[in-house]
Amino acid sequence: EKAETFMADFPRTEHIHVILDHEKHLFKAEVVVQAGHHVRIEAVDELDNMRASIDSAMDKAVRQYRRLLDRVKDHHTAMKFEESKRERGE
Repeated sequence: EKAETFMADFPRTEHIHVILDHEKHLFKAEVVVQAGHHVRIEAVDELDNMRASIDSAMDKAVRQYRRLLDRVKDHHTAMKFEESKRERGE
């Protein structure tokens, strides 16, 4: 369900790969997200509960992707601001 909501929230997502592992009493969840423009996000979490580790890893991936999108948007607005300054002759 979390992967489906991730893909609905971010339409450029091509696929999500979830890798689950179990060692002794720890459950490890790794989420690899592949999106357009060569974007690759990896999030890993290791907890004593499988569902909690999956949820936490997906939350980390969402935060990483949002942070990446914010950086890209901020960069473009700064570029437009500089271009408008040059056009005005400042």
